[in-house]
Amino acid sequence: MPDIAFVGLGRMGTPMCAALVRAGYMVTATDKRAEREPAAIACGASWQDTPARAASSADVLITMLPGPREVRTAMLGKDGALTSLAAAAAWIDMTSNSPAAVRPVREQAMKQGVEILEAPAGGGIAAAREGTLQLFVGGEAVADLPRDRPGPLRLPVRQLGTSPGQRPSARASWALFIDERPLMLRRRASE
Repeated sequence: MPDIAFVGLGRMGTPMCAALVRAGYMVTATDKRAEREPAAIACGASWQDTPARAASSADVLITMLPGPREVRTAMLGKDGALTSLAAAAAWIDMTSNSPAAVRPVREQAMKQGVEILEAPAGGGIAAAREGTLQLFVGGEAVADLPRDRPGPLRLPVRQLGTSPGQRPSARASWALFIDERPLMLRRRASE
């Protein structure tokens, strides 16, 4: 299983991080607010104090931040994730973002060989707590994603087409379905 770095332990990010840990993934979490460390430890993730340190050994980086400014800082700022994220790693941005606002971040990531998938989560804070979030995924390779594979986590995926300025590869898309299991946060009644 790949190692995951998770940046952004807010009201939606914390329960999502916890779901990844419950599914058996090794998650290293970080947030600009050091007081979020106990929340990371409580859900079973390890903690690093900067995005760069969290991303240094990650195969997959997930960002779930309030907006474009926070994404730019977490990715390109001092100790930003792109200073250490390996080429061929996958970055899944679950922030509700403006494609134009994060274009410089996306372009830098692509120059470094990082594969990108935009996948904002919908449903709000209550859905994050209840594990009923939906992903709205943008990218060309997303059409090949499995929707109904069995696994410990389930997260409904809605394809929105190709994101502006982005051509993620199949590997980035599959990163969302690590080990061919959907990263889903709710259990269906049929399971």
